[in-house]
Amino acid sequence: MAFKEGDMAELRRVLQGELKNKLKEAKEDYRRKIEQKLQENNMKEVWDCMKSITGLKKSSSSVEGDLDRANQLNHFYNRFDCPAPATSTALVCVPALPPPPSLPVSPALYPGDIQRPKPPITPRPPDASLPVPVELSKTLATLTGTSRRWSSPSPQPTSLPVQHSPPPSLDIAPLPHMATTNNEAAGPDRLCPRLLKACAAELGEPLKHIFNWSLRLGQVSTLWKTSCLTPVPKKPHPSKINDFRPVALTSHVMKTLERLVLGMLRPQSLADSCRSSGCTLNADLVLPTLNMPYTITYFAVRGRCGAMKIMLTDQGQEWKEVVISFDDWMKGDLKATCVFGQLPKFQDGDLELVQSNAILRHLGRNHGAYGSNDKEASQIDMMNDGVEDLRLKYGKMIYQEYDTGKDKYIQELSDHLSKFEAVLAKNKSGFLVGNKVSFADYNLFDILLNHQVLCPTCLDKFPALKAFSAMMSARPKIKAFLDSDAWKKLPINGNGKQ
Repeated sequence: MAFKEGDMAELRRVLQGELKNKLKEAKEDYRRKIEQKLQENNMKEVWDCMKSITGLKKSSSSVEGDLDRANQLNHFYNRFDCPAPATSTALVCVPALPPPPSLPVSPALYPGDIQRPKPPITPRPPDASLPVPVELSKTLATLTGTSRRWSSPSPQPTSLPVQHSPPPSLDIAPLPHMATTNNEAAGPDRLCPRLLKACAAELGEPLKHIFNWSLRLGQVSTLWKTSCLTPVPKKPHPSKINDFRPVALTSHVMKTLERLVLGMLRPQSLADSCRSSGCTLNADLVLPTLNMPYTITYFAVRGRCGAMKIMLTDQGQEWKEVVISFDDWMKGDLKATCVFGQLPKFQDGDLELVQSNAILRHLGRNHGAYGSNDKEASQIDMMNDGVEDLRLKYGKMIYQEYDTGKDKYIQELSDHLSKFEAVLAKNKSGFLVGNKVSFADYNLFDILLNHQVLCPTCLDKFPALKAFSAMMSARPKIKAFLDSDAWKKLPINGNGKQ
């Protein structure tokens, strides 16, 4: 009717409606077709359909070039690593790049990349007292593509006993730390980041075991030291070898080990990276030979340093103390070097910090005591601020109102403690946030110790807080520290009241 009457607008509307209905019917038919193929487990036809939908076409270009060409490029890229050209022709080939006009073209080779072995690392003999199990060598051969028969070295004559330090502990889920993106290409081991990230929970523990043994034995898999080089033309029509730019692909598993070792040298960068990826960090991740002691400058009291000393002790860290007398502090020389004219002063290498809570946060970041993700870190900050509120009220009572306000403070203490009681009762893990200890837990534990001296029965009405205090006191390193003279002989507060 619209066509006969010449109403083009109506005709367009009718045709568009019919087209829309037909497209909808076609999509529904195609959906049923795909579902049927999936139910029949006919994955080949499913993928063919997906390729048809996306318009994917098989590349008609082939990888061309001869073996001499591959050797020429390989020797060119290894001219700084190898003192003499290799005589072996067991090389992989050139990728799909147009060869220069002057070079002959031969049938297509295996579609791989040029592999460049990295300079080998001189192995260190394993400790004879620590033989490698057969199962481990099989695992190494399976996962790394190498096979090696391990044997204890023959004893060497020496006048002094040889001592081997234990390997550093990589007690960390390594794969989330490494697989920062899913779009990176696979290396020579053909393990792509997407696979490693998806299987992080399953592969984290065995790779951690292999990494520790690799560090102990001084051995790295040859496959992990191999790079796949892809020559990329620098200009549209390359005519010589120098016209190609090498793009290297290395093993993502090896990248994980390299970044973990770098993190042991620079623990701050590793802690930040782990927090951003949501993985866990163990406190023993610092190489013993590079673990420089911290320096704490403070008065001869527990005061604001109690929490950080408990934390350092529990994390297995050492520190050096510089004890300042009140008379020396009043001279003003040291006070002038502190940003806010306050102690404690904390030194970590060339980093100097004041403000006790900033120091606790710094230690929390460095030693995995700042939560497993940003959400937990924010909650830990909140709980630590709550502890700080309680500490300020305690300090005011001790230094300003001890004689007149002690009884009133003890009466009102239950209101303050009830907030922490509710948080601990709700979390169920025994800690304030998450399922592992944080710097806020150490801070709360320290202030609870002070209050248990002030009022020994203050926790009787709070079972969760009482259990928390008992749990923290029972941690082996903390227990030994609290029983030591270094803790017992120090007064809690500077005015002797407690």
